[in-house]
Amino acid sequence: MARLRLMELYDDTYGIVDHDADLSPFSLASQVEQEDSLLVSGFGGYLDEYLDNRIEEHLGISFTTWMTYTYAKQKMMIARVKEYASKNNDSQNANINKLEKAFADAQKQNNGG
Repeated sequence: MARLRLMELYDDTYGIVDHDADLSPFSLASQVEQEDSLLVSGFGGYLDEYLDNRIEEHLGISFTTWMTYTYAKQKMMIARVKEYASKNNDSQNANINKLEKAFADAQKQNNGG
């Protein structure tokens, strides 16, 4: 019994589980967020970056291959993808502006203006 109380005190002291608020008999045996390796590994963050930046679409790199690269290489590739996307958007916007101007000019000519 003393050992269980000691475990409760440890959890309470380090903010792992508040046994006064969590009256579950399983609170000493349950996995808490600080022990969940999927949450604290950062894996979700790597996957989010991969998907958010559409790495496979831009670079043809699978997620499995992506994870073999160092953090620095991943960040460099993400920066280049964002830079490329920005330049590509600027180019597309310029083309859209040219088309809009050509369309407006054609409308003026058709309207006798």
